[in-house]
Amino acid sequence: MDSTVPTTSHPYLSDAAQEIMENARRVAHKTDSYSDGEILDFRAEWDHILASQCRHPPSTTIEDDGRECVVCLFERELKLPSLPEMIFPRNTLEIRLENN
Repeated sequence: MDSTVPTTSHPYLSDAAQEIMENARRVAHKTDSYSDGEILDFRAEWDHILASQCRHPPSTTIEDDGRECVVCLFERELKLPSLPEMIFPRNTLEIRLENN
């Protein structure tokens, strides 16, 4: 997974606030793994919480970095009446079992 964080400007944030937000996005992503050396491998990724609203122009669902807006993607794909308050869209847990 790409660990670089795209820089996006937000019309309501000062330059200092935008710098703080970009730093928070950079340090929010963490990866950890464990292997017992024989048959089990675990890999976990943690990332920041889903934004509460979109930050792209209303005429598109594409963010400044060229990727689809995750808020729009979750609203469209989950088809829930409302999204839960806390969603961590890029958190994953992989468990691999090696068969010899």
